[in-house]
Amino acid sequence: MKKIYASQISEYFTESIEEDFYLKTISLCHTKETGMPYLFMELEDKSGKIEGRIWENNIDNDYIHLKGKIVKVNGEILLKDKGTAELICWKIEPVTEYDIHQFIKGLSPEEEMHYISTLQKQIGLVSHSGYQELLNHTFNTLGSKFYKAPLSLKYSGSYNGALLVQTVAVTSIALQIMRSQKIFGYTPNMNIDYRQDLLITGSLLCNIGVANLYTPFPDAQMISEAMLIPPSALTMQQIYEILPGTTNFLSEEEKNLLIHMIQVVHEDTRKRPMFREALILSIAYAAYNKIGMLDYHLQENQNEYGAIYDTSLKNYLYIAKELNEEDIQDGNV
Repeated sequence: MKKIYASQISEYFTESIEEDFYLKTISLCHTKETGMPYLFMELEDKSGKIEGRIWENNIDNDYIHLKGKIVKVNGEILLKDKGTAELICWKIEPVTEYDIHQFIKGLSPEEEMHYISTLQKQIGLVSHSGYQELLNHTFNTLGSKFYKAPLSLKYSGSYNGALLVQTVAVTSIALQIMRSQKIFGYTPNMNIDYRQDLLITGSLLCNIGVANLYTPFPDAQMISEAMLIPPSALTMQQIYEILPGTTNFLSEEEKNLLIHMIQVVHEDTRKRPMFREALILSIAYAAYNKIGMLDYHLQENQNEYGAIYDTSLKNYLYIAKELNEEDIQDGNV
């Protein structure tokens, strides 16, 4: 059972450890000063990554062939010049028995099933036969490619299942906004029904093109041919591949409204005619992504408090200090 994760490595400074990691890269390098050979490694688990080094006296020629495998690492945690932790290894060896979910950034099987179940319930809310068939056909065709897809190669969307989570969350947020407006946003002498079926369909499909943009972790990478196409076009490309296989009728207006929903999410559409459902979706999509990004950077700086400058965010964050019971009793509020 894995006990030490990459995100906890700095807590074991100067200590010797024996732990399992995914060996993402390993290559032979030489020091600039003396030309001494060493093996440079990138080791990962679901919490993050750490760099490792094997010096000349511990190098085994077979180590190079362990790239892409789960390995047991014996070594010591030291700090590099810039204050980041590094694992100086004496020995690595392949591991035959392990839980792959401890090493891959992504949803657990239980979490994945929960989100898939929620997705199916959201599809079930659609009464329009054409939209419902389009949704079922799309997700059945994409299958695990959609369920396992990351949203990015770094930051908050860099885990398997991120696209599934975003899709379910954005749809849920959009529905909540619509329902709140129906209940509390009453306008006298106006009773125009919301297009709930269109809102749900647009929310569920607005970013499915990303399923064709990245391969899953641990070896996630951008698919080169998909890099040429913007996200909205990738999504429309996927939808138009599915449409010929559907049997229920969708009018030109219904198709165009769906296209507009997707474009509003990905492009600047301030000068285009808009309708309420498209505006709701754009707000829900932006809110989820911005809050998710902020959550990620707060997590990265969780050991700090007060106003701090995050170099990757290129902005300031304010992290409120969490008060413990002693602080409250002592009046340090």
